Amino acid sequence: MMEEIRRIQLEVLNEIKRIAKKHQISYFLDGGTLLGAIVYGGYGPYDDDIDIGMVRNDYERFFEICKKELHPAFYVDEARLNDDYHLVFMKVKKKGTTYLEKNGWSSEVFVDIFPYDFISDNLLEFKVKKFIARQLKTIIIIKKVPVLRKKRWLLIKTLFFRRNSYYQQEYRKWVEYKNKNNYLFNFAGEKKNKKELIPLDEILPTKEILFEGHAHSVPYDEARFLTKIYGKNFLDDYLRKNRFEHYKNIK
Repeated sequence: MMEEIRRIQLEVLNEIKRIAKKHQISYFLDGGTLLGAIVYGGYGPYDDDIDIGMVRNDYERFFEICKKELHPAFYVDEARLNDDYHLVFMKVKKKGTTYLEKNGWSSEVFVDIFPYDFISDNLLEFKVKKFIARQLKTIIIIKKVPVLRKKRWLLIKTLFFRRNSYYQQEYRKWVEYKNKNNYLFNFAGEKKNKKELIPLDEILPTKEILFEGHAHSVPYDEARFLTKIYGKNFLDDYLRKNRFEHYKNIK
């Protein structure tokens, strides 16, 4: 079953690459997918998804181009296209498949694309932005949960009665920094307690390595990039991984 999931994920990834290459959009393998590419040349034994990143301007260009040029076997799921979408990054999905996650949410088989935003040089401004973005993400996700296990979440869900699109717009307004500088941050996929301010020159220009037999883009200095996200022991932690994080079943 996992082999079939991965086969479909690779179809999605290769379609993303096709569009990115055609329009000179920079993308890069991210997170556990990048680790798998470095260590195994593809998936690790317990890797069950594919994550990629794009700098915000490339992310927005890709989003718009996909509306016209994405192969009809796939589609983009994102809050601006689907008011019931309760994440703050896009997924490219393969139609006609089912991917059931451990949290009970069902989806088509997908690849996650995370936007990396430029951040202000003002540390206080950045900390405030990060805090508010995190609260907005929490509200967005809470509004998706059908049965809330804790009463306090029921109260929060009742208080924040606006439509999902309102909070998605507020989130984008807070995280999108119009002035380009030398540092990026992944607000959508932040890992707590790690230093995630990524110098632009650690990502761009990207280079290519093999992932499951296909050349795909990775950050220019992938080791420093991964250290910023996961800490200096990122490789040991990855090798100790012994379970699937997301996957439950596919039909």
